[in-house]
Amino acid sequence: MLFGEAGDWIFKLRKPLFNPYLQIGHMCIYAIILWRMIYQRKKSSNLETHQVTIKWTTILARLNTLFILALLSYYILVQFPFFNKQWDYMICMTMSFSIYAIGFMAFKQPAIFNGELFKPLFLPKKIDQTPLPNSTINVFYKTLITHLENEKPYLDSELRLTSLADQVSFSSHLLSQIINKKSGKNFNQFINDFRLKEAERLLIGHQKLNIKEIYFQVGFNNKATFYQVFKSKHKVTPSTFRKTHLSK
Repeated sequence: MLFGEAGDWIFKLRKPLFNPYLQIGHMCIYAIILWRMIYQRKKSSNLETHQVTIKWTTILARLNTLFILALLSYYILVQFPFFNKQWDYMICMTMSFSIYAIGFMAFKQPAIFNGELFKPLFLPKKIDQTPLPNSTINVFYKTLITHLENEKPYLDSELRLTSLADQVSFSSHLLSQIINKKSGKNFNQFINDFRLKEAERLLIGHQKLNIKEIYFQVGFNNKATFYQVFKSKHKVTPSTFRKTHLSK
């Protein structure tokens, strides 16, 4: 009897809880809060790291809004006689596009913040500048190397081009230009060189640390990336590198 009464209550609550307009209302409230946060963040900081975050979040917010509008349009248009399979198909395609696009943007987040994906969109050039003279590039490069050696920001696995640019007070485009000009490498390759040097030091000088502890300490997110970069430089695994140097 008690189970029957509980079942009746659940059945009565089922209709309002699963009401599509109530669900859409919740989504709209979330969207409004998200847009408000984006608007407030835009006014609070001029750092490039924050600007990239804002642009990335704005695109996700637009895709979320598109999904909500498509879902709402279905429940409205389905009540009219002109609604047919073609309308249903287009709405489903719009919703699917929104979901897949959000997933793609989330999956590509590291490349977005590094400035490697949609660079004109996330890191647009404000002013077209003429190439810097070598003397100026040398001075800026020395400033960059000094910062990397003293502060070791590369130990942070979340280090991005924009965040490093903010640390040394360069624009991301200037920093990218300096790195490419002086090292002939892109940002990730350049930073990984510093991480490898630190890993080499730990492999030889700290025998109690295992390989996993080392690659996490120096800023690599996973074993596969660390081994790939390490073997590309030394042609051997980190374990073999350690044994070879310790035997000498």
